Amino acid sequence: MRWLCFLLVSAAAAQAGPPAAKPLRFDIAALVAQRDSYTFYLNGEERGQAVWQYELQGDHVIFTATSELRPTDAESLRVVMDRQSGAPVSSFHRITLFNPQSDTVLVEHDLIVRQGRVEGTRRVGLRDGRITTRAVRT
Repeated sequence: MRWLCFLLVSAAAAQAGPPAAKPLRFDIAALVAQRDSYTFYLNGEERGQAVWQYELQGDHVIFTATSELRPTDAESLRVVMDRQSGAPVSSFHRITLFNPQSDTVLVEHDLIVRQGRVEGTRRVGLRDGRITTRAVRT
């Protein structure tokens, strides 16, 4: 599901000015409320699931998605966008993972967009239990 962050990147890039190549644009206003889910199988055994949905709430489109691939990966994502412009309003993304070659077991961001600025926090959790939190302001 990590590719789903394109929703924030494409909207931010569209507002950044003229790009070198023609941008990919989504008609956010044309989205309808929708939900779908999948089950993941490996060698005939159920190993996980993914669920995603679009909700329409007033002037906002809310995209949520969760997935799990046992025993190594779980992810949740919530992106709120302005329904008319597609501009990002907020984003929450959490990935928990297990990789024997990495000390990182958690990566999370919780961001909000206000007056053209992105603010929030980014957390990284390590296998030994330490969690590093950094403020994001850009």
